[in-house]
Amino acid sequence: MRTVLAIDVSTRSASVAVVRGDEVALTASYTSERSHNSRIFEPMAEALEKFSDISALVVGTGPGSYVGIRIGISAATGVSLARGLPVVGVPSLLGLVSSDQAIQTGRVANGLVIGDARQGKIWTAEIVNSQLAADPVVHLPEDALKQINADPNRRLVTIDPESPIDIPGRDVEVVLPSAAALGSYASSLSDSEFAEMLESPVVPIYLAPPFVTKPRKIGR
Repeated sequence: MRTVLAIDVSTRSASVAVVRGDEVALTASYTSERSHNSRIFEPMAEALEKFSDISALVVGTGPGSYVGIRIGISAATGVSLARGLPVVGVPSLLGLVSSDQAIQTGRVANGLVIGDARQGKIWTAEIVNSQLAADPVVHLPEDALKQINADPNRRLVTIDPESPIDIPGRDVEVVLPSAAALGSYASSLSDSEFAEMLESPVVPIYLAPPFVTKPRKIGR
């Protein structure tokens, strides 16, 4: 059975886990606004020290915090190079769980994820049978409501502390990405499915292209 070290730093609630199939051998989490880059390494080091059978790394690729996603991927890549372990990227939305539910039974397998895209916009992503139906899409609020109201029975969830949009007559459940759930997802894949993921580069899921400031020429 595959043993993986999974991390997710896509939201302010970061987590690290060691997973063997359905068994969560170790899990650690913390909440941080700005210091993910300094705090993520201690639980990762503990996991690597305790478990010699880790065969792969799994990292949540977002969407979420731009800085957090980059830190998570960089940390996983660094350990991958140092330890000679393969690393795979898994959308953080495939590891969403309610805080009071178990990793397997509580994972969001079907539903519409709603998030705050900033600048007055809303992003949505549909999960169908534990897979992303498509990349997240950024909408104006009125267009997001059209998609939400198209299916009155669909489960609505958000990774934000509260719903980013008012939806009359509908409840939006707050959930969080879990490293344990991401690890369980990756560990349960068949060898061929896992090998296919290994062939793909670890690419962050950004809601908008990264903004790059070009340096000004001297004297201008």
